[in-house]
Amino acid sequence: MTLYEHAERELGYIKCTEPERSAILGAVKAFESGLWTGGNIGWGIDTLTQLLRFKPLSKLSGEAKEWVEVGDGVWQSVRRPTTFSRDGGRSWYDIEDSALNNGDVWKRDEAEWETASLGSNVEVGCAARVALDAYEEGRLAELFNGREGEITGVTNGRCALRFNDGVTFRFAPDKLQVLKSRG
Repeated sequence: MTLYEHAERELGYIKCTEPERSAILGAVKAFESGLWTGGNIGWGIDTLTQLLRFKPLSKLSGEAKEWVEVGDGVWQSVRRPTTFSRDGGRSWYDIEDSALNNGDVWKRDEAEWETASLGSNVEVGCAARVALDAYEEGRLAELFNGREGEITGVTNGRCALRFNDGVTFRFAPDKLQVLKSRG
């Protein structure tokens, strides 16, 4: 059985839309065409996973081309969207993994949440959470209200939010808040 056949069969066991199914199968087919061997397929999978999660393949540097100013004296890494700097990239902190900090620290009390707005503050890779009052009491509120994750895409006016456990759901922007640093 080929990797493509395996993917096709497994996708039959879950619910997904036709565009999602075709996209995933296309990616599997492209990956399969890489003529991987047992010795390097793990490297290929790890590399592809990092890229699909908007993660860098090597360490960040303080080079100006790796940073973009996002406002109020705060710069964001263009290579790792969860990493910010208050001095133009000479030092930085990561809101997801403190082991990646380089001379700066991020403190939760120095950050604030603001309502998500497409075309304004919503970007792939930014930290986001489902608003604390996004859903009234009940199953949806229990599942989602206050959960944090990372925006992995925006399609048809809805944001895909991947939670820390790897599960992804799509939400209307008015149900989300994005994290902004006060610097």
